[in-house]
Formats: sequence, C-alpha cells, structure tokens
Amino acid sequence: MKERKYKEDWINETRIDEKGREKRVPVYRGELFTLPSGRNRQQLFLLALLPWIGFLTLLILYFMLDFPGARVLYVFLPAALSLFPCLYWVMGVWGILRAPEKMTRVQKETGIGRVLRSAAACAILSCAALIGEAVFLFSGGDASREWPGALMLAACAALATGAVYAFRNVYHHLSETGSVNI
Repeated sequence: MKERKYKEDWINETRIDEKGREKRVPVYRGELFTLPSGRNRQQLFLLALLPWIGFLTLLILYFMLDFPGARVLYVFLPAALSLFPCLYWVMGVWGILRAPEKMTRVQKETGIGRVLRSAAACAILSCAALIGEAVFLFSGGDASREWPGALMLAACAALATGAVYAFRNVYHHLSETGSVNI
C-alpha cells in the first residue's frame, strides 16, 4: 500500500513489441537517486548488517540467559516487541543488497529508508526495555544477576541508535540525479 503513493512516478506507454503487437508498458518517470560520493552498496550493506547481527544476538542471549528482569512484564514486553522491527530491519538490508546503482523512490524507501525506520523502532523499544530494567534494578531486583542483562540491553540500544544515526545521514544525502527521460 505504501508504494501506491508513488504511483505518479510511473506512466503507461503503448509500445510495439517484436511481433508487431501493441503493448502497454509501465515506464518510470520519477526521480532517480544515487548514493553519496564515498559510499557504495557493500559498505552500506555491512553498515546495516553488522549492527543488526549484534542487536539480534544480544537480544536473544538476553532472553536465553534468563535474567530476572526478563521475567518482568515491563522489561520483557518492549524487549520482545523489538524483535518485530528487527525482522523489518533485515528486509531493509536485503533491499540494500538488491538496489541498483540508480534507485527509484520505492527502492530507496524499501532499502535505506526501511533500515532507518526499523533501527529507530528497535532503538526506542530497547531504550524502553532498558528504562524498565533500571526501574527493576532500583526497586529491589536481584542486582548481582541483573547488571549483565542491563548492559546487554544498553548495548542493544547503542547498536540500534548507531545504525539510526548512520543511515539518517545516508538517507538525507542521497543524490537526486533528475527524472528519467526515455
């Protein structure tokens, strides 16, 4: 549904195929985007993939090591909900890998834009879990067993926030190469 708002970037043209029949073909007429100078797809792919791997690994370890805070609803719920945007994040990583050198508006949004938005959601949810963890710690939780879990959640929040800052700069510095004239 989101791609429908970019429908004005496409027009239908009538063309004649190799057999002499008329065909209606969609042709892209919108803006094309290229990566800023000094960036390539492989760098962006690694810049998105490595924080995602770190975030997911730390979050799964947090749940598997069974920290006392993971059994409290106000810590567990935001931490568990951050798995959904984490899956959306990997879809953006795949979109970056598949994006051509000159991207359409939809390709820009399903690659770099998707990583930006999902990393922001992961950062917000992991910060909420970290705040819940702090409330649990300072309200009489088992601090000796809980500090490593709090540090894991803090590392998750830092990884997601770092990805947000990196991709916010890339997203806002995408170069418009102009519209397509075919």
